Amino acid sequence: MEAQRAASELGADLTLLSYPDTKLRTVAELVRVIDGLASRIKPESVFIHSSLDLNEDHQVASRASQIACRRISNIYEYTTPETPPSFAANLYVKLSKADVQMKAKALKHYSSQSVKTGGNRYVESYRVVKQTQ
Repeated sequence: MEAQRAASELGADLTLLSYPDTKLRTVAELVRVIDGLASRIKPESVFIHSSLDLNEDHQVASRASQIACRRISNIYEYTTPETPPSFAANLYVKLSKADVQMKAKALKHYSSQSVKTGGNRYVESYRVVKQTQ
C-alpha cells in the first residue's frame, strides 16, 4: 500500500480510516473518529487539508479535523493540486536538502497520485488556522 510505504520512509505511524473515496459526507461521524485519534496520540500540531480545497472529501476532512482538533495547540492547512489560488499561505518553512530528499523518496511511493509541484521546492507553505506555540 502506497501510504504505508511512504509513512515507513518517513518513520511515521499511519492510521487509515475505512471511508471509501468520494463518499465522505457527514462531518459529525468523522469528528468522533478524529477526536478519538487525537485523544490517543496527543499531538502538539496537526496538518490538515485546506478548507478551500475543491475536493469534497478534503473539505469534509478539513472541517471535521478543525472541530476534532480544537484543543490542539497548532493547526496548519496545506495545499493539494485541488486547492484554489485563493489559498493565502501565511507560514513558510524552509526545507533543507535532506528534507527535500526525504520528501521526494516518500512521494515516490505515491505513483497512483498525480504529484504536481511548483514554486520553490525548498519551502513548504501553510495557512495557520491556530497557533499557540
